[in-house]
Amino acid sequence: MFKLLAILIMTLDHIGLYLGTAGLLPDTVVLILRLIGRLAFPMFTWLLVMGYERTGNLIRYFLRLVIIGLLTQAADIMLNRFLGNPLPGANILFSLAVALVALCALNLTIDSGRSMMLTMQMSAPYAKDLKLPVDQTVRVNFNRFEIPARLGLIIGILMLILCVTVTIVANLMYGLYGLAMALLFGLYRRFAGSDDPLNRSGLRVIYYRNLSYLYLSFCLLALLVDWLIKQQDFSFALLQFAAVGAVALFPLSAKDPKPRPYLRYLFYFYYPAHILLLQIIAALLGGKL
Repeated sequence: MFKLLAILIMTLDHIGLYLGTAGLLPDTVVLILRLIGRLAFPMFTWLLVMGYERTGNLIRYFLRLVIIGLLTQAADIMLNRFLGNPLPGANILFSLAVALVALCALNLTIDSGRSMMLTMQMSAPYAKDLKLPVDQTVRVNFNRFEIPARLGLIIGILMLILCVTVTIVANLMYGLYGLAMALLFGLYRRFAGSDDPLNRSGLRVIYYRNLSYLYLSFCLLALLVDWLIKQQDFSFALLQFAAVGAVALFPLSAKDPKPRPYLRYLFYFYYPAHILLLQIIAALLGGKL
């Protein structure tokens, strides 16, 4: 339900983008569709964080995002060249792939830091008589591969720096804003806990209320950065602020059962197909074909 809703909202956003750019829709309709579409990226980012927690193979998850992203990008470039349109930027799947690596790096850094702090505490004079086991390694979710905590901390920090660098250099969609959003959601679910065991409605309300306050603060900061530092038009920056409303839909994700295989991979096939189809429709209606 939650994933299908995210796909529907994304589709409305892209209808406004492609048909609106072609001048086939009234400006008011385009504004409404784009405003609703601001909910899509936070929803897919939340799904990515949940996928990170639940996947049995992170490498396969990452490769799936990258391969479908490359196929979508290649088809999009060829279509836009044929239509004589400007070449498109990197699609959203690359942003999600980098965010997935960043989530892994963040958790590796935190786990390694905790392991090193525990080691230092157990080395203190007062702890010698406690005889507690000290875990010198940290478990990484890459096929249960184990590495020393100190090395894990270094790798985790370097991976985070690499993710930031790739996001900036490749000019990925949503940029550092999108990357920071994924890390924010990942940190919240790590330290506030997953909402899955929160069966009591009161606890669930508190969980998402706190998340909404945190995300609201994040969006306010992003709004100020876009307006004051990047010198973007205030109305455009304010449009992005509508993404705050996505948190109201997050509780639907906790009620979703484990999706069937065909629903699990629906997005990967639908994403490139609907982008190409909307561009072809815009070209047909606009007289380019």
